[in-house]
Amino acid sequence: MAKRKRNYIPRKQFKFWLRLDVDREIKLIEFSEYLIKTNQFATTVRNGLRLMWSLGQGDTSVLLELFPKVVQQLYPDQTALIATFQAMIEKGGVSVPVSRTLPTRVPQPVLQQPIAQEVDTSEAFLNAF
Repeated sequence: MAKRKRNYIPRKQFKFWLRLDVDREIKLIEFSEYLIKTNQFATTVRNGLRLMWSLGQGDTSVLLELFPKVVQQLYPDQTALIATFQAMIEKGGVSVPVSRTLPTRVPQPVLQQPIAQEVDTSEAFLNAF
């Protein structure tokens, strides 16, 4: 049987180490082994790198693309809350105070200008010491 010829795809391989004596890296090792068994490792690493790069640039589009439930947590649907408030208003459970009078004007204090007195500056200077 003849082998199928594959198209050449230019690639770059990266190798990195995870430490067996660090708890959080042991969990990464276990997760990485699961991803390799399920053929998801390369895709997950690519997505992780894309996510870190975009967040570092202040762009959250990749975060929202990969984790759409985050949008719901950050911006929950307000329709249920609005419906609750409408029902409360219709039942008369919410009273909004309405002022029928115009606000009163607060009187401003009257400031008196200081009275200028003529001062002999030479005498004031000599008496200062």
